[in-house]
Amino acid sequence: MLSLALLGASAYALARLWPVTWALQWLGVTAGVTGYLLWVSWNHLPNNRPDGQQEFLYPDLGLPNLLTYWRGVLIAATAGFLLLPRPEGILLWAPGILFSLGVLPDYFDGYLARLSGRVTRLGEELDVAVDGVAVLTAVLLGVSWGQVPRWYLLVGLARYAFLFGIWLRRRMGKPVYPLPPNLGRRALAGAMMGFNMVMLWPLFGPPSTLYVAYLFGVPFLINFGRDWMSVSGISVPRFNFPRWLIQTGKTWLPLGLRLIVLLGMGYAIWLWLPRLENLIAQFADLGVVYPALLVGLLLALEGVVLVCVALGIMGRTMGILGMCLLGLHLRFQNTLALELLLPAIAAGLIFFFGSGGWSMWAPEEELLQRRAGEGHSA
Repeated sequence: MLSLALLGASAYALARLWPVTWALQWLGVTAGVTGYLLWVSWNHLPNNRPDGQQEFLYPDLGLPNLLTYWRGVLIAATAGFLLLPRPEGILLWAPGILFSLGVLPDYFDGYLARLSGRVTRLGEELDVAVDGVAVLTAVLLGVSWGQVPRWYLLVGLARYAFLFGIWLRRRMGKPVYPLPPNLGRRALAGAMMGFNMVMLWPLFGPPSTLYVAYLFGVPFLINFGRDWMSVSGISVPRFNFPRWLIQTGKTWLPLGLRLIVLLGMGYAIWLWLPRLENLIAQFADLGVVYPALLVGLLLALEGVVLVCVALGIMGRTMGILGMCLLGLHLRFQNTLALELLLPAIAAGLIFFFGSGGWSMWAPEEELLQRRAGEGHSA
C-alpha cells in the first residue's frame, strides 16, 4: 500500500511536467514491476528464516530486506520510462538518478544482513530479482536511447536465459552442477552494473558508451557461457600458460596500461583547459545547476586519478573512474578521437587486470580474493 501510494504521488507530480497520458503510462509500467517484486517477496516469505533452522521464522522482514525491496521500487520507477520518449529538461536526469539510488545500496544490504545476522534465503532471492530487473531495465533504456548497440540486449536477457536453461534441464531430468568459484565473476557483474548506471546519465553518450559496451558486454557474455558449460557438466577449456609468462603479464602488462592512461589523461586535461568557457556552456545546456563548479571538480578529480594511477593506488577503482572521465571527454569532443579512446579502453582493462607491479596500495585485490566464492551469474 505504501509503494502504490508513493508511486501514485510520483505519477501526479509527473503529470504536472508531462502529458497526463505519459504519466499514466509511467505509472502502469512502474506498478507492474513493483508488483513483480512484491510477488517475489510473498513467494519466498517462508524462507525468511536463518539457514538451517526450519522451525524458526522471523516475525518481520528486517532492515536488510526492506532496503533491498525499496531499491527495487527505485528500479521500477526507472523502468517506467521504457515506453516513453526520452525525457527533456530537468526530467532528463530522472532515470539516471533513480537508477543510481536503486543500485548503489546494493553494496550495503548484503553487508547489513551479515552484520545484523539476518542472512536469509528470502533476502538472497529478492536481491537477485532486483539486480536482474535493474540490468534488464538499464539495457532496454540504453538500447532505445542509442547509448549502446542493439546486441547489448543479450546482456539484459542473459540471466533469464540462464535461469530458463536450468529450469529446462531439471524438467528434462538432467543434472545441474554447482558453479565453481570464480574470482572475476562478482567483479565483472559489479563493473557491468556500474556501466549500466553511468550510461543512463546525460553526461555520457556515444561514441564512448558504444565502445565501452564491447569492453564490458563481451566478457560478461563469455562468462555466462562458461558458467552455463559448468552447470551443464561440460568441461570448460583452460589454457595452461607457463607460470613465468603469467607472472610477467601480471606485473608488466598493467604497467603499460597505466602509462597509456597517464598520457591520455594528461592530453585530455590539456585539451580541456583552453576551452573551459565552452565546456561550462555545454554542461549548462544539460541542465547542470552549477556547471562551472562541476567542471572544476571534474578537472580536480582527473588530477587525483592521474596521481593514483601513476603510483598504483586503488588501481582497479581508479581505472573505472578514469574510463568514465575519459568517456566524458569523448562525449563533448563529438568525434571519435583515438588518442582519447585508447586510454579509456586501457583504463577499463586496468579494472580487469589490476594495477600490476610497483603498486603502493591495492585494497581491491584482498576484497576480490575474499569474495571469490560468493555469488553466481544468476
